[in-house]
Amino acid sequence: MFGIPRWNIAIIVLALFTMFGYSAYFDTPTPERTVEKFYTSFYSGDFEQAVDYLSVNMAYPLLFPRYMQTPPAELLQREDQIRNEMAQAFSEAIPENPGEIKVSIRSDYTKTGEKSAIVVYDYKVPEQDLKGNEVAILIKETGKWRLLEISDATGSDLSALKSFDMKKMDEQVEQLLNVS
Repeated sequence: MFGIPRWNIAIIVLALFTMFGYSAYFDTPTPERTVEKFYTSFYSGDFEQAVDYLSVNMAYPLLFPRYMQTPPAELLQREDQIRNEMAQAFSEAIPENPGEIKVSIRSDYTKTGEKSAIVVYDYKVPEQDLKGNEVAILIKETGKWRLLEISDATGSDLSALKSFDMKKMDEQVEQLLNVS
């Protein structure tokens, strides 16, 4: 008598299925969103999520010297294990809640190729009175944009980025990922 009509249940199930399908197949993160999501996850203390936005090649500096002799192709094969180790390294080295960060993407400097991207952004950590700008190099790894390198940006770096050839960088990424 006062129950929920069956057609309402069908609409709810259809809506949930549609939202899942959209997020899984159509909502592919851009390089800029990858940078933002990495910092949001990292600074909220969700290191398991944060390492999902990092390339497995970040194992070289993060887990030094353990993987120094491991070729990139092998790192990709051991992706789950390495991501777990990187998350563990972060959780051991970083306080429980690193604080808050504000990231502002400088879209006019973003360059995207087939397999690589460069994103320039400003950051501010209010609690620590830190601010600056950085350049992130991302690669497409297992179908997702992932951070390969992060470095401070200077004025000369930014002017050089305007004329940077992404095709050459894509070729270098292809060589990196095929090294075995």
